[in-house]
Amino acid sequence: MSMFCIAHLHSPVPDAAEVARALDALTGTVLQRHPVKPKPQSRAIYGVKLLEYDPERHFVRFWISCETGINVRSHCTHLGLLLGVGAHMEDLREVRSGCLGEKDNMITISEVRYAHQLYDDDGNEIYLRKIVMSVEVLLVNYKRLVVRNSVIYALCHGEKLMIPGLVRFENYIEKGEKIVMMTAKGEAIGIGLAKMTSAEMSTSDSGCLIRTTVIFLEADIVLMAADMPLLDQVHFLVTAGLFTACLSLGRGLWKEAPS
Repeated sequence: MSMFCIAHLHSPVPDAAEVARALDALTGTVLQRHPVKPKPQSRAIYGVKLLEYDPERHFVRFWISCETGINVRSHCTHLGLLLGVGAHMEDLREVRSGCLGEKDNMITISEVRYAHQLYDDDGNEIYLRKIVMSVEVLLVNYKRLVVRNSVIYALCHGEKLMIPGLVRFENYIEKGEKIVMMTAKGEAIGIGLAKMTSAEMSTSDSGCLIRTTVIFLEADIVLMAADMPLLDQVHFLVTAGLFTACLSLGRGLWKEAPS
């Protein structure tokens, strides 16, 4: 995630280069004590860039790229301690989280209200569908694999994905990597940790493939749709808001699972 932050120094620092060096020193893996968690937490700060320093008002404006869960308020406090003057956070604005950014994905409350009113008055849901995005939009940066329809219900109950339930997969999957499990229609079932590499998937005919960690589909809806004819399944999933085509299955190089 990326954020713009303004920190207020309690005393002036004569040199802006000293502030920049202090920000650079606060990168990498840091320990922070969250207000509601007494035990220090380890978090990663990927990069910090000084954008502006106002020596008269003691304001430091900087950009920070960090791991989710970072406490920027503590980061500003650590900046003040490192400079020896003390500091606190004055303002914070998040501009990117995962693949969603302020420039392309920011929606105002007024737009949400207008889209909802348009749907209530005319039944027009086009604008509402542009605002309310499906979960697949958040998963475009993950590697993924396609599973058989017969194992979807078990996966929705937290079962592990075994080799017989695999249809196809992407190259360069590593052990411990987060992988998105997909249906043949392009729906995200959930996320799991890979227990095999792509090379092992190509040569294995048994064994545990994915350990499920997060599930998106509801098992009852999957079971109900499975008993319907194909056209009725599509209509049912569209009505339930589960049928999406926003995530193309063509990304990357696919391999067919061994039969």
